[in-house]
Amino acid sequence: MTALELDKEYSGFISNIMDTVDNKDLSETAQSYDNSLVELVKSGLLTEKGRWVKLGKFIASERSEEAEGINQRELKAMEMMPKRRLLDTFADSIHHVNNIYTSKFGKAPRKVLSHMPFLVNKTILGDLQSRFPEEFAKTSSNKFRSSDDMQFSFSYYYFIIHATHRQSVTTFLQNIDIDGNNVYSSGELNILMTRLFTLPIAESNRTLFWDIMKNCSIPETPTIFGPENITSCDNITSLINKTLQNVTTYKHEIVDDKDVTFKMLKSNSTRVRIDLDYVRNNPKKFICLNDNMDHGSSYEHLENTDMLAEFYQTMFPEPSPFEHPPGTVNKYSTKADLLVHLAQQNNTFYIALCFVSLICLLYGCYLKRRSVKRCIRNIIFRFVI
Repeated sequence: MTALELDKEYSGFISNIMDTVDNKDLSETAQSYDNSLVELVKSGLLTEKGRWVKLGKFIASERSEEAEGINQRELKAMEMMPKRRLLDTFADSIHHVNNIYTSKFGKAPRKVLSHMPFLVNKTILGDLQSRFPEEFAKTSSNKFRSSDDMQFSFSYYYFIIHATHRQSVTTFLQNIDIDGNNVYSSGELNILMTRLFTLPIAESNRTLFWDIMKNCSIPETPTIFGPENITSCDNITSLINKTLQNVTTYKHEIVDDKDVTFKMLKSNSTRVRIDLDYVRNNPKKFICLNDNMDHGSSYEHLENTDMLAEFYQTMFPEPSPFEHPPGTVNKYSTKADLLVHLAQQNNTFYIALCFVSLICLLYGCYLKRRSVKRCIRNIIFRFVI
């Protein structure tokens, strides 16, 4: 493959990424990586034996046996590449879920969700996991974030959007009973008729419908129709079953991201200051500052740390009740360690309480001028009896 062919292949691939993921910052980053890679290809620093990894993760060599033979110039070029991958396993997992959902629910535009808190319904989550048991078992078995994960928020919310079920006859009839009195008036039966026949309704179909309804009525009350009259009538239920369709299982509303701000912070302190100024100028309900900075000991890193500290303390002056007081740290790495500590605290409290109670009792004996031995014997006798 020539450098020009490689240039075209990679440029088309980056373009596909930017069309798939609706993220301005990501597109700019991908384009900058694209330009850097093209220059490396044209200069011969990257060989055609190197492979493109999905979603912009490039220059991972497949040559395990030939690794020692890579020339120093190519190694140096690899070392100069960004340490953090463009989309890494997070985006891989999103595309993995997207492919699964395309196979299951059909093709549909699915964008990356906004960076914000997510509320989860346990019943819906259980339904999701029951429909994709193998995929979630694989996700649970991964010790770290992996490309074949069922990416949580993406899979959960698009499942809510796509999940459907076949409407039942009972639900269909409930929608016809407008006033909810469990009796179908002539007007409501007209609504039923419009749902069963193609509009405009032919006169022959109207006659057929009313003949069926008369046959399904109870002789004692021929003009009163309830759900039991219709569900027990095979001619009507067969017509209803022909019109039943899949309906959305979970009610939901899709809104825009006007209440969300997302900024990808990198090491450039000037750019960090500009991004923080945009947030200050137009604060939103949900603010996500994605830390993509190099946490070295450089002066620029220290400057960024000071800017972020000032930003957070100004924008959020009241600390959360979950935060530790200044100068303190969490001494427990797991919940189990914390529970052991709390149990020990409780034991210490009860031991101290018993000790103080004993001291008070002995002091009471002393005040009554009784011998300590006799006092203790009386106390034990009372408790035992």
